[in-house]
Amino acid sequence: LDMLPDRSAQAVLNEVKHGYSIWIPGGSSAVGQVVSGTQSPSLGCGIGMGYVPPAISALGTALEIEVRGRKWPATVVKKPIYLRA
Repeated sequence: LDMLPDRSAQAVLNEVKHGYSIWIPGGSSAVGQVVSGTQSPSLGCGIGMGYVPPAISALGTALEIEVRGRKWPATVVKKPIYLRA
């Protein structure tokens, strides 16, 4: 997907990597793309950043990340993504 002005960067929790597609659960086409992802030692799960339309970028929004043909649940969360010590 092109990184268009009508997309906003959002943080998601899930096993994510650059280039994975972001979907609305039950949707028929991708709505965004992961641009960065890694494993978080402080959270014990995968985290990432991706671009999605503003209409689906609210905190707590349920999304899906497509990983090798299978979709996994993800959630839009507040940035920065880490646990404060």
